[in-house]
Amino acid sequence: MTAAGRSGGYPVAGTTGALVQAGLRMLALLIAVFVGALIWIRPQNSVIKGAVPVAVLLGLYGLRLVWRTFLTRRGGGRCHFRPDGLVVTGPSGRIRDGVSWANVTGIKRMSSVDLLMCFHRFEIGRRGTSPLVLVALGAQPPLVAALEAEAARNGLRG
Repeated sequence: MTAAGRSGGYPVAGTTGALVQAGLRMLALLIAVFVGALIWIRPQNSVIKGAVPVAVLLGLYGLRLVWRTFLTRRGGGRCHFRPDGLVVTGPSGRIRDGVSWANVTGIKRMSSVDLLMCFHRFEIGRRGTSPLVLVALGAQPPLVAALEAEAARNGLRG
């Protein structure tokens, strides 16, 4: 079953989600360097000094897991394709924004896949209003192929 079939849409995040992802990865890298230095230097109580930052990191990853589970159960943070357009839900599961394919003027895509940030950002231009911005986290999120296929089906190029 696809990601869309499991939860009724494709997961999307905002700019905040991408920055949180980069922050967590940077923190994990810093803690790994710190624990490596503790192993190398071997000060007294190094186990306790190393356990605290590792516990903080595990706690932050646990909070991220809880947040993702909360969003999934509420149907929040998702992009739903409809026959006439697409709809994006907010964290509460309510419709945040949407656009019909008839009003789309173009789609711009920016991707970054590196050590700290791994995302695909879509800017969907609309007639008469500001563009709709979608951020899909991950190296190959299912939203990328689905959005490109839907855009091609409706006569748009990315």
